[in-house]
Amino acid sequence: VLFGLMLFLPAYARPVALLRDEDPPSGSAKAGHFQPVTLHTFLGAVSFFYLLYLVSQLAYFFSAFRGILPEGYTQAEYARRGFFEMCALCSINLLMVMISIGQVRREPETPRLTKALCLFILVFSLVLAICSASKMGMYISAYGLTRLRVLTSLFMVCVAAALLCVAIWILIPRFPYMQVAVLTVLVVGC
Repeated sequence: VLFGLMLFLPAYARPVALLRDEDPPSGSAKAGHFQPVTLHTFLGAVSFFYLLYLVSQLAYFFSAFRGILPEGYTQAEYARRGFFEMCALCSINLLMVMISIGQVRREPETPRLTKALCLFILVFSLVLAICSASKMGMYISAYGLTRLRVLTSLFMVCVAAALLCVAIWILIPRFPYMQVAVLTVLVVGC
């Protein structure tokens, strides 16, 4: 139901935005491009549901910082679930932000609301990565380091670096985010 609502909002906003325009948009009416109002509606809905999700799950997300294990979880299950949640949501969020910024970047200046909504989604993803790292830290403190736990932790560092690079790129368009992200991955890999 929530996913359907998120898809309905941009589908509804696009025809409404086209009806209200006196002049048809020159560069953004091409096939494959979205109007900023469509992106704002979609990103706003996603941001709202992420905020709702974060507030409703505060105890689950932040309990690892205090060393508290939720009922019904072992430390391995808690860390594993946090890691896979982070992987899924961060990859979806990075893809969504890159497509959104790429759609409006063809204009001379990216709308501020698009930047703000994309930054919120990236900050949510970064909070999720930090919470996942705290769950992994709790797991490591209980059972010690293994090669797999070290690699998982290094992957989380790479994800956080990629999120930060894209966030800086949104604020400073000339920032070479891809080169910094690849360099970070190479350094962490070494």
